[in-house]
Amino acid sequence: EYTTFEGYSTEEETRIGLSYAKLCSSLKPGNRILLADGSVVIEVKQILNDRELQGKVLNDKQLGERKNCNLPGVTVDIPVLTEKDINDVQDFCAKNKMDYLAASFVQTGDDVKFIRKTLDAAGGEHVQIICKIENEAGLENIDDIIRETDGVMVARGDLGMEIPSEKVALAQKMIITKCNVAGKFVVTATQMLESMVSNPLPTRAEMTDVANAVFDGTDCVMLSGETANGAFPDGAVATMAAIVRNSELVNNYYAIYSHIRDFTAKPYPVQESVASSAAKICIDSKADLIVCLSHDGKAARLVSKYRPSSPVLVVTTKEHVVRATNSYFGQYGLLLRHDTFSDEEDKTALSGTKQWALERAREMGLISHSSMNVILVVDRGQVGKMMVSHY
Repeated sequence: EYTTFEGYSTEEETRIGLSYAKLCSSLKPGNRILLADGSVVIEVKQILNDRELQGKVLNDKQLGERKNCNLPGVTVDIPVLTEKDINDVQDFCAKNKMDYLAASFVQTGDDVKFIRKTLDAAGGEHVQIICKIENEAGLENIDDIIRETDGVMVARGDLGMEIPSEKVALAQKMIITKCNVAGKFVVTATQMLESMVSNPLPTRAEMTDVANAVFDGTDCVMLSGETANGAFPDGAVATMAAIVRNSELVNNYYAIYSHIRDFTAKPYPVQESVASSAAKICIDSKADLIVCLSHDGKAARLVSKYRPSSPVLVVTTKEHVVRATNSYFGQYGLLLRHDTFSDEEDKTALSGTKQWALERAREMGLISHSSMNVILVVDRGQVGKMMVSHY
């Protein structure tokens, strides 16, 4: 009934149907209900029974069907995955070997564990989880969520409905910083170039918003309506890419490296210590490129965590690792058809792989034909078997 009830309006009253079965038990007088991205605001006046409440509409606005709903300051008692979600995750996402699953309204680390378990049970071990932080509970449990997830999205649309709007920028910076220190990729999203839905150029404030996300340390910036139903989708992508490229020109890589290193818990595992050293050598020597040979991509992710000043070319034998490089700072993926770097005794094969990678890097435009200042990171997947060389 909750999903089929149709609202109506008469001279005496307006009735709106919401599909959240525990609405009346979750709210109390004084709470607010925000509909359609906050375009309609209702203040709760009285809980009539377990299925009905009375509220006062605080503004005039036409309300369409199937609009979203936010309950600021209220912990919503809905599982992170409904029964239908579980079927979609296992029968579509895992079955079709998708690269990412973005989960809405993640509130705890246990939510992430449940999603991971659901994916793994259907063969989705390589699907990376992106947790969308959209309410107060997600912010309060952000450390647990970051520890369990692969990546985080700063979903500013719903987050701006759930917390005071003046706090959204603070939340964005906090989430990005924590993800940087944890070495997890972070996506900044929602209304970044919103005016380009209907205009060929963004506002100056939007341009600055994208740039500030880069300055904050985001790995990715995301377009939504601009490309989903906008009039200038290709222009929006080109504009955002240009802003990001120019914003990265002013990165102070020394300061970024020191900040991340200072706030990372110590002692380091051996692999992270080697990876951070590779990033530091890159920054100090102004290297042109880091070539990282890694089967699972972990070594490359650790290198990227410390924000080296040059591109990181990830050479791997696994296609899903190549695709995953799109999410991490500075990474480019390169698929190696045969393993030529696991055997530490085979120096000839390793040298040949390095030269092949450099040729591909030149073809990709990552380095020039005269570039010789290159760092090689080799991760053989064994403790103590990670090597860094500077050429």
